[in-house]
Amino acid sequence: MRRTVFGSALLVCLVAGSVAGCTPLEEPLPSSKKVAARMAAVESAWQGRSAARDWSEHFYPVGTAEQLPRGGFRTAADRLAYAEGRYLWRAKFPDALPVREVRGLDGRIMDMSQTQGPFEAFAALDRAGDEDGTAPLVVTALAPTVLSVESSMGWGLAPAWSFTLRGYDTPLIRLVPEFGGMPSVPSGQLPAAPRRMGRLIGQWSVPGDARNLTVLAQTNCGEDVSVRVREAPKSVVLAGVIRRVPTDQKTCGEIHRVKAVRVVLREPLGTRAPVDAECACALPLTDIAEAARRSLHGPRPTPSTPAAVPSYPGMAP
Repeated sequence: MRRTVFGSALLVCLVAGSVAGCTPLEEPLPSSKKVAARMAAVESAWQGRSAARDWSEHFYPVGTAEQLPRGGFRTAADRLAYAEGRYLWRAKFPDALPVREVRGLDGRIMDMSQTQGPFEAFAALDRAGDEDGTAPLVVTALAPTVLSVESSMGWGLAPAWSFTLRGYDTPLIRLVPEFGGMPSVPSGQLPAAPRRMGRLIGQWSVPGDARNLTVLAQTNCGEDVSVRVREAPKSVVLAGVIRRVPTDQKTCGEIHRVKAVRVVLREPLGTRAPVDAECACALPLTDIAEAARRSLHGPRPTPSTPAAVPSYPGMAP
């Protein structure tokens, strides 16, 4: 079943090194038949190739990669610090490391190729680094733990880090990333993708609501994107289609954009692979905090301008 979603989306501006993306676009939209043919070819190739086997036999998380403190972040300043990735270290680095295995609820155990040390875990959390900005969230303790996550293997317990934050009774828990690429279908096995198909760059969903999938797509200034969906037993093929929108070139500037589009699936994603039709590759799980940080464009807002903080499922109470 194929559908097109133009649903509510967040448009985000990112500084880039060229204004090439702000030039008026002349290419027409790809025909629905060409997009549908590409999606069908990707679905067929995925089902019959090693990509589907790789997806089902290894750990690729879907849903969410973190668990926020109970009730979310309470103040506008804390939500902004979270969105910007701004943290202050006031703890001791632990000696223990997270386990290097994922335990599926079906009894399967999968060893992870490597783990994440405490310094790397905090560096991944503190994306703002030494940049000036709003008051940071203060980390007072760090400890290894496990997080119940949904993945290509089904539900299971995966290694994670628990960050105790000043002022919160429950921690921020973040999944330890698996280091490696996403499964894909070799491009030589597929017909060429139509022009004006956009590259999708990530996905996430809210725990307990796996029919609602949020997809991130990167566009240039003067472009918009819609997402078409094709559901199958082993995959959900997603196609981003770029279209031109009226834009004031004087205000365009040196900008790229990231758009978050929410699609509603007919069935929960479950263990199916979310596959980008353009690259014929599985979409990685996107960190909600990273998406929120990237949505803060222009001059960095301060706690006195809380309206600038984007709202994401699970981010704010």
